[in-house]
Amino acid sequence: MRECRPDWAAVAHRLAHRAEALLQDPTGALVISIDGSEHYVQWHGEDRRDLYCESSSGLYGGTSLPEARARQLVALGWDRPYEGWGGQDVANFSRLFTAPVRVYDVVRLTCRTLAEVYGALPDDVSWP
Repeated sequence: MRECRPDWAAVAHRLAHRAEALLQDPTGALVISIDGSEHYVQWHGEDRRDLYCESSSGLYGGTSLPEARARQLVALGWDRPYEGWGGQDVANFSRLFTAPVRVYDVVRLTCRTLAEVYGALPDDVSWP
């Protein structure tokens, strides 16, 4: 019997349920990690049913992303480090989704970031 491996649609479906839960919890957070990599995307619930997201820049670990990858993130809709909603306090790429949040947009941005910018495969991503 062959092992059933997740594809991006399955990952997106599972993430959509988590995003819905975070929209109900302004203190909640979720980190979507890439196995064997320092890169990740994280989500934080906010007041008024907003959702704040960050994509790792590498700056917290002392190594920034190559500029070509940084441009990819900006083209996807991320704000550059120190320029987004968190301002000078956030060294990651960031994006604030304001209410009413379209969960599809959050999940799509997350999956595209993981796959297209960080090179993750569906089997590579995990979260608690």
